[in-house]
Amino acid sequence: MHEEQLILAQLDRLKISRQRNPKLRDFCAMLSELPEIEKIDHCAFISPSTMREAFLRHWAHGYQRHGVWETIRYPAQHLALVRGGTPDYPWTDMLGLTVSEGSNEPLERSLRLGSELSLSPLRQLQHIAFNVHPAAAMPDLRSKLEQRGLRFMTPILSYEDQNGAGLSQMFSAPAGYFFYEFVQRRCNAAQEPFAGFNPAIVDDLYAALDVELRSQVVSTTSDAIWVPQHVYFVD
Repeated sequence: MHEEQLILAQLDRLKISRQRNPKLRDFCAMLSELPEIEKIDHCAFISPSTMREAFLRHWAHGYQRHGVWETIRYPAQHLALVRGGTPDYPWTDMLGLTVSEGSNEPLERSLRLGSELSLSPLRQLQHIAFNVHPAAAMPDLRSKLEQRGLRFMTPILSYEDQNGAGLSQMFSAPAGYFFYEFVQRRCNAAQEPFAGFNPAIVDDLYAALDVELRSQVVSTTSDAIWVPQHVYFVD
């Protein structure tokens, strides 16, 4: 119950509507029953490059710039904004923004889907990432989620930086353009957690998303249980 309230409080701070997002609300309740899930790691938005500065003006109040990463295979700029933090975790809330920097068909297709739904370019939430306890076994978590009906579009993607901190991520299949992420940040010998992202993993995500969107995969069973087509905000 504590984890569910923590997750819902994070959604409230972003003005994501509980009432208008029943699938997301139920998914958060289900995740709170799993000991591997701790909280929301970050929420990632997408926006046309022409709206980058407007997005930052809209969302950046109370946040600090955390980092910028550039992807190559699917050219894009990925920015992270953070606020808060504790000795155990480097931020309380993180917002991500991805804008295209060239030929990035899955990103452009996702933006078109949002435009067709008349979504605000400042509020097109691409995915919510849930933080996985650093001691948890990611394959076991994946198995539990698959047994509950969630389908994944990537394998478990892992990376270790030069200081020995580790990062593992896996991404659910989208419904529409929206999907979920599960991210595990492991500490190095100095007890410093992996506090960023790896561009190669992000490129792998977009390769998988490209396949999903091109094939127009639409689930009438398992994915429809948990994954909304998009996320509504409080007006």
